[in-house]
Amino acid sequence: MTEIRDRLKTELAETEYRQAYAQEFLDMTLARQIRALRKQRGWIQAHLAELLNTKQSRVSAMENEEYGALSVASLKDLARVFDVYLNVRFTSFAELLSQVDRTSMEELSVPGYPEDAAMLQTDTIRSRQSGGIQRVRSRRGKREGSGTVTPVRPTAGKTRKV
Repeated sequence: MTEIRDRLKTELAETEYRQAYAQEFLDMTLARQIRALRKQRGWIQAHLAELLNTKQSRVSAMENEEYGALSVASLKDLARVFDVYLNVRFTSFAELLSQVDRTSMEELSVPGYPEDAAMLQTDTIRSRQSGGIQRVRSRRGKREGSGTVTPVRPTAGKTRKV
């Protein structure tokens, strides 16, 4: 894969190519990850559609690497249904290069909270013991002390069509 990265490094120097590649890579990765998460849970598209309150054809479109029209709201709905954390952030092209060869189903699979909770609990205990708890800031949370946040509980039962 070093060969591919070296070639990409050169090609990404051109602005138009860089922007197009980044968009296509994002579209491909999101589609593959949605498919990976669905299959990891043993679901068919129709079941995921039911959970999202949408049609199977919409799920099929989401899993199509050519689709490229997923909104952040749709991604949030998917995260809720898969019971995972959605991390949307801006990052460098160096980070893009580091992800080029990490797009297999196995690498894109993520455990839902129930499968991940034991690890979270262990990490939190270890973090507290070492005094390394990270402080988080949030617009939606209530501030307590120096940067600590108490999340505001979301309103239950809010569902919309995806």
